[in-house]
Amino acid sequence: SNKQKVVAMSSGEAEYIALSDICRELVYVTQLLQEFKMKIPKPVPVYCDSQAAISIAAKPGFTQKGKNIRIEYHNVRDNYQTKQICINKIPGEDNPADILTK
Repeated sequence: SNKQKVVAMSSGEAEYIALSDICRELVYVTQLLQEFKMKIPKPVPVYCDSQAAISIAAKPGFTQKGKNIRIEYHNVRDNYQTKQICINKIPGEDNPADILTK
């Protein structure tokens, strides 16, 4: 885990940027494993505790919530719409990574 390189305008935007980072890593790891002839089931599940970030990813086009997000972070939306990933809501109390952020 590391700090984000941009300043987010909201917590939903910050979570969406974090989703973008994990999507980039997933694409890299998936391609690497496929080079080793490993079969990767699609879509790859991704868990997020932010309903705002999930709704930004799920809605095509620009929304009021996502209008400030730079285009480079919309790889989440592309991966979601092409069914490379599926984003699942996880409650904050069930999210083990959440303990490190509070």
